[in-house]
Amino acid sequence: VNEAYANDGLDSQKPFTDSDLEAFRTGSDPYGHPDVDWYNEIFKKTASQYNMNVDISGGTKKLRYFVTGGFFSQNGLTRSFKDPHGEVNTDYFYRRFIFRSNIDFDVTSTTKARLDMTSRFMNINEPNSLNAVGEVYNFKNMTPFSAPLTNPDGSFAYHNYFFGDSKDPTLNARLANEGYKRTRRFDSNILFDVSQKMDFVTEGLSSMVRVAYSSIDENFRGMRPTKDMYPTYHYSPTADGKGSYTINPTATSYAYQRYIINGGIEKGIRDVNVQVFLNYDRTFGEVHNVKSIFLYNRQSRTVDKDGWTSAAVPEK
Repeated sequence: VNEAYANDGLDSQKPFTDSDLEAFRTGSDPYGHPDVDWYNEIFKKTASQYNMNVDISGGTKKLRYFVTGGFFSQNGLTRSFKDPHGEVNTDYFYRRFIFRSNIDFDVTSTTKARLDMTSRFMNINEPNSLNAVGEVYNFKNMTPFSAPLTNPDGSFAYHNYFFGDSKDPTLNARLANEGYKRTRRFDSNILFDVSQKMDFVTEGLSSMVRVAYSSIDENFRGMRPTKDMYPTYHYSPTADGKGSYTINPTATSYAYQRYIINGGIEKGIRDVNVQVFLNYDRTFGEVHNVKSIFLYNRQSRTVDKDGWTSAAVPEK
């Protein structure tokens, strides 16, 4: 930083004195002259991940089935920075449950039916309005020397002691105090079709009716602080060894654990698709093949957003 100022001809405005640089080098003043590896302090080396599946299949000559269920769990790489009372989970995590079944049924020798169903439930937790990966590389407001991880008494610090343009709380303070957002999503897909050989009308003629339904339901619940800012401090050593603490000057009022609960619908979509096929495929004289297909397709979508429902114009 001093070199950058010198290159710009601003030697007299260098932010660090020789004694500052010596304190950074020796680590003699870890709170007033910190050297924090924020990436390693915020992120863990590894995170746990689990994936479990159970498959069942079988049937008879006319009926065949396949059923599978699974659970997937993944935790985030951020370290756990609980709120002061341990009541709010601000960690990253992802949970997914999935169920799928396929049933094929030969109703007769010329009539076949199929039913496929798939459901997924997802639960995602993340810090409120915070991208930890992006924040840790925001060198404008967060540098190794701008704040200690915590103060000597365990209180949270704020950034940029040497630069006055920002007094943001440290990233670990934000992860611990700024709440969470939890998104729940349920996806469902159903496909049912019936096919019929129609050789009793003419050889090579067949038909199929297919109905597909899919839905996406996504909602969220979150907790965020009120307009009162949680306190963060700048620690300065004193001659008596007790040190002094200066509260972050950017807010007019401070409070712990005053959360606002909010929630709503992120997405609600229903799709219905109906298709009717009439196929003709026949070979004459072993060399002449005739193929044709008639298709009727109808698709509609209903979108629910913030409690309001609207139907899209059907596509035909």
